[in-house]
Amino acid sequence: MSQGSIPRGSGVRERLKFRLTLACGLGLLLALSSGSLGAQAPHGTPAPGRWQPPPPPKSWTAPEVKGYTDGVTAAWGDLAAHLKPHPERQVLYQKPPATVKLDERYVYREGFRRGYDVVYAHQQPEDLPPAKADQG
Repeated sequence: MSQGSIPRGSGVRERLKFRLTLACGLGLLLALSSGSLGAQAPHGTPAPGRWQPPPPPKSWTAPEVKGYTDGVTAAWGDLAAHLKPHPERQVLYQKPPATVKLDERYVYREGFRRGYDVVYAHQQPEDLPPAKADQG
Protein backbone atom coordinates (compact mmCIF):
# COMPACT_ATOMS: atom_id res chain seq x y z
CA MET A 1 0.00 0.00 0.00
CA SER A 2 1.43 3.40 -0.95
CA GLN A 3 1.60 6.26 1.45
CA GLY A 4 -1.58 8.39 1.40
CA SER A 5 -3.87 5.73 -0.05
CA ILE A 6 -6.96 4.56 1.78
CA PRO A 7 -6.84 0.90 2.85
CA ARG A 8 -9.49 -1.35 1.34
CA GLY A 9 -12.06 -2.78 3.67
CA SER A 10 -11.92 0.13 6.11
CA GLY A 11 -15.22 1.60 4.91
CA VAL A 12 -13.62 4.98 4.32
CA ARG A 13 -13.63 4.58 0.52
CA GLU A 14 -17.29 3.65 0.52
CA ARG A 15 -18.20 6.66 2.68
CA LEU A 16 -16.22 8.98 0.43
CA LYS A 17 -17.88 7.52 -2.69
CA PHE A 18 -21.30 7.94 -1.08
CA ARG A 19 -20.60 11.56 -0.13
CA LEU A 20 -19.30 12.38 -3.59
CA THR A 21 -22.32 10.76 -5.24
CA LEU A 22 -24.67 12.58 -2.88
CA ALA A 23 -22.97 15.93 -3.52
CA CYS A 24 -23.13 15.44 -7.30
CA GLY A 25 -26.77 14.40 -7.13
CA LEU A 26 -27.73 17.41 -5.01
CA GLY A 27 -25.84 19.75 -7.34
CA LEU A 28 -27.64 18.32 -10.35
CA LEU A 29 -30.99 18.60 -8.60
CA LEU A 30 -30.36 22.25 -7.74
CA ALA A 31 -29.22 23.05 -11.26
CA LEU A 32 -32.29 21.46 -12.81
CA SER A 33 -34.76 23.03 -10.39
CA SER A 34 -33.34 26.54 -10.73
CA GLY A 35 -33.55 26.32 -14.51
CA SER A 36 -37.20 25.32 -14.47
CA LEU A 37 -38.12 28.15 -12.09
CA GLY A 38 -36.14 30.83 -13.88
CA ALA A 39 -39.14 32.23 -15.73
CA GLN A 40 -41.05 32.94 -12.52
CA ALA A 41 -40.75 35.89 -10.17
CA PRO A 42 -38.07 35.46 -7.52
CA HIS A 43 -39.23 34.13 -4.16
CA GLY A 44 -40.36 37.01 -2.00
CA THR A 45 -41.42 39.32 -4.84
CA PRO A 46 -44.71 39.77 -6.71
CA ALA A 47 -45.07 38.61 -10.26
CA PRO A 48 -44.17 41.30 -12.84
CA GLY A 49 -47.06 43.64 -13.61
CA ARG A 50 -48.90 42.79 -10.38
CA TRP A 51 -49.90 45.07 -7.53
CA GLN A 52 -47.03 46.66 -5.63
CA PRO A 53 -47.38 47.80 -2.01
CA PRO A 54 -47.20 51.54 -1.39
CA PRO A 55 -43.89 52.93 -0.17
CA PRO A 56 -43.55 53.69 3.53
CA PRO A 57 -44.24 57.28 4.66
CA LYS A 58 -41.31 59.68 4.39
CA SER A 59 -41.69 60.54 8.09
CA TRP A 60 -40.63 57.03 9.15
CA THR A 61 -37.22 56.37 10.65
CA ALA A 62 -34.66 54.19 8.87
CA PRO A 63 -35.36 51.12 11.07
CA GLU A 64 -39.11 51.42 10.38
CA VAL A 65 -38.51 51.63 6.62
CA LYS A 66 -36.11 48.65 6.74
CA GLY A 67 -38.67 46.67 8.75
CA TYR A 68 -41.43 47.60 6.30
CA THR A 69 -39.48 46.48 3.23
CA ASP A 70 -38.34 43.29 4.98
CA GLY A 71 -41.95 42.60 6.03
CA VAL A 72 -43.21 43.08 2.45
CA THR A 73 -40.55 40.67 1.15
CA ALA A 74 -41.35 38.12 3.85
CA ALA A 75 -45.08 38.31 3.10
CA TRP A 76 -44.54 37.73 -0.63
CA GLY A 77 -42.39 34.73 0.27
CA ASP A 78 -45.10 33.33 2.55
CA LEU A 79 -47.73 33.88 -0.15
CA ALA A 80 -45.52 32.06 -2.65
CA ALA A 81 -45.22 29.18 -0.18
CA HIS A 82 -49.01 29.22 0.41
CA LEU A 83 -48.58 29.87 4.13
CA LYS A 84 -51.09 31.57 6.41
CA PRO A 85 -50.06 35.04 7.58
CA HIS A 86 -47.90 34.91 10.68
CA PRO A 87 -45.10 37.52 10.72
CA GLU A 88 -43.79 36.33 14.08
CA ARG A 89 -42.51 33.13 12.47
CA GLN A 90 -40.06 35.12 10.34
CA VAL A 91 -36.42 35.06 11.39
CA LEU A 92 -35.97 38.78 10.67
CA TYR A 93 -38.94 39.61 12.87
CA GLN A 94 -37.58 37.51 15.70
CA LYS A 95 -33.99 38.68 15.26
CA PRO A 96 -33.70 41.95 13.30
CA PRO A 97 -30.58 42.56 11.20
CA ALA A 98 -27.39 43.58 12.98
CA THR A 99 -27.69 47.07 11.48
CA VAL A 100 -30.76 47.66 13.69
CA LYS A 101 -29.67 48.86 17.13
CA LEU A 102 -31.12 47.23 20.23
CA ASP A 103 -33.18 50.29 21.13
CA GLU A 104 -34.63 50.42 17.57
CA ARG A 105 -35.88 46.82 17.42
CA TYR A 106 -39.40 47.72 18.50
CA VAL A 107 -39.89 50.23 15.65
CA TYR A 108 -38.24 47.80 13.20
CA ARG A 109 -40.75 45.11 14.19
CA GLU A 110 -43.66 47.55 13.93
CA GLY A 111 -42.54 48.48 10.41
CA PHE A 112 -42.06 44.79 9.58
CA ARG A 113 -45.59 43.95 10.74
CA ARG A 114 -47.09 46.86 8.80
CA GLY A 115 -45.31 45.87 5.58
CA TYR A 116 -46.27 42.23 6.06
CA ASP A 117 -49.90 43.12 6.79
CA VAL A 118 -50.14 45.45 3.76
CA VAL A 119 -49.34 42.58 1.41
CA TYR A 120 -51.73 40.10 3.04
CA ALA A 121 -54.52 42.72 3.27
CA HIS A 122 -54.31 43.28 -0.49
CA GLN A 123 -53.90 39.61 -1.42
CA GLN A 124 -55.78 38.80 -4.61
CA PRO A 125 -56.02 35.42 -6.37
CA GLU A 126 -54.14 36.79 -9.40
CA ASP A 127 -51.28 37.90 -7.12
CA LEU A 128 -50.68 34.36 -5.91
CA PRO A 129 -48.18 32.13 -7.67
CA PRO A 130 -49.45 28.78 -8.93
CA ALA A 131 -49.51 25.94 -6.43
CA LYS A 132 -46.41 23.74 -6.50
CA ALA A 133 -48.41 20.82 -7.88
CA ASP A 134 -49.40 22.98 -10.87
CA GLN A 135 -45.79 23.72 -11.84
CA GLY A 136 -45.48 20.33 -13.47
